[in-house]
Amino acid sequence: MIQLNVGEMTATNLSLAGENSILTDLGSIDLQLNPKSAVHIDVDAELGSVSNTFHYQGKTAGQLNLQTATGDIRVR
Repeated sequence: MIQLNVGEMTATNLSLAGENSILTDLGSIDLQLNPKSAVHIDVDAELGSVSNTFHYQGKTAGQLNLQTATGDIRVR
């Protein structure tokens, strides 16, 4: 789990397996996932926009939970 009170989380070519969570109170989350990351994505932005263009083309074995109180979430 990664948790930020204030700040942005950015990652490029991120490979994930299992259960993962990224949480922020005030800030954006911008992730570019590795195409082989077999995860289901659950997103919650209380005040902000959500853009999720990542879709794994197989059976998902893991979970990625993204949450922000104030900020945008972008996953590709």
